[in-house]
Amino acid sequence: MKIRVTCVFLFLLAMVWGQARLPLAPPYPAPDARYKADILVVVAHPDDETMVAGYLARAIDQGKRVAVVFCTRGQSGGNMVGAEQGLALAMERTMEARRAMATLGIHNVWFLTGRDTPGNGDPLHSLESWGHGQVLEEVVRAIRLTRPEVVITWLPDYVVGENHNDHQASTIITTEAFDLAGDRTAFPEQLEPAENRFGFANLDEGLHPWQAQKLYYFSDATHTGFLKGWGPQFANHGISPKRHVSYATLELRSAAQYLTQEGVGLAAAAALRQHTPYAQLPDVVQWNRLVLAKSWAGHTCPARYASGCTAPVFAGIRAGRVAFHPAPGYRPLDRRGLSLRLGDPWAFYHRFWRAHGITQLFRLLRPERGVSPGQTFHTALILHNGAATPVTATVQAQLPGGWSAVAGDARYRLAPGENYPIEAVVKIPAGAARGWQRIGWTAASAGAPAGSNRLQVHLRLDVR
Repeated sequence: MKIRVTCVFLFLLAMVWGQARLPLAPPYPAPDARYKADILVVVAHPDDETMVAGYLARAIDQGKRVAVVFCTRGQSGGNMVGAEQGLALAMERTMEARRAMATLGIHNVWFLTGRDTPGNGDPLHSLESWGHGQVLEEVVRAIRLTRPEVVITWLPDYVVGENHNDHQASTIITTEAFDLAGDRTAFPEQLEPAENRFGFANLDEGLHPWQAQKLYYFSDATHTGFLKGWGPQFANHGISPKRHVSYATLELRSAAQYLTQEGVGLAAAAALRQHTPYAQLPDVVQWNRLVLAKSWAGHTCPARYASGCTAPVFAGIRAGRVAFHPAPGYRPLDRRGLSLRLGDPWAFYHRFWRAHGITQLFRLLRPERGVSPGQTFHTALILHNGAATPVTATVQAQLPGGWSAVAGDARYRLAPGENYPIEAVVKIPAGAARGWQRIGWTAASAGAPAGSNRLQVHLRLDVR
């Protein structure tokens, strides 16, 4: 027995001695600190970030690290200072963006592979043009590389304003990426470590999953009252303690780098040259307004002016990694009977908001669009038969005096469970009064009302 115990002791001693002689492996490298960001801004085009440039300058003054991702290079726009177009213009706008970022003190700037798509307000067109999955993969990669606590992007909604479909496509993808970057099953090839990181031609990327803690939106709507109370807002008349000028001036200096663009660069350069008084500057230069979309830092915004909505951007933010929070995911609604609703993009957004847990956007803004007097415009409708038997439904437009329904008013026969997409076309008289009008469509079956919807229409001359 003593011999057996002695043998066991000697064996364990040999193991300990052998382990002690094993070489100590070097520490595995941490993510590259040069690219760590506190704030990641993801937008569609060079110049989009000017909508929040005053706040970004303020955050940089407070020691925050900011990185910016542009989903396209803006090659489909006009050129106010030269003849260059297409890919040559893309090269110019890339340089304009880098110069604009440099004026703010932002050095980490990336350009993705999305194709600048002429705007018509439907984000699904841009997602198709860009290659939705490819750009989504790229934005997930950018979040995992920069590891931001806060992500800022466009508002995923159709607004009266510039309302570019690329803007909305960039926020759709960014919202998806915010929810996917911490998911180890999403683009897992980005997370696989290389067998030999000192070697060449490694395909695996060696990134880590990352859950950002807050997601904010901003909007290019021409009316801004609906934004108040849904997030923090920043008056740009304050003076930067490091640069000794107002944040409005810093925003203008950044925007003035985009000279190829009349409404941005040339307008900002003129305002600086003419020393335009603060009170006469555009609202977007006077104020930067954010909407709190998501927060895993203890501040939520389920309703306007709810506690936490207007808290400082970094309130509650914790250093380091936080737990992954998956999105709720898509669940189809059970629609009974006959229903009529607005089609895309509104129908898409209603599904999208639910799928990503940002249902407060249902209360942010009523469906709206901007049009011009004398214009003929199209609106998509969806007629749905949720009954167990076929139905015949009548759809009619409800319009102001002098307006006329060119298409869409008709009788429709639907099988059980069938959706019927309707392209409603409305003609506006050239002499129609400017301002807001409410239009709508109603559905009826067998003489009984069976659904309706409304659309706020703003008549203006400079609709884009």
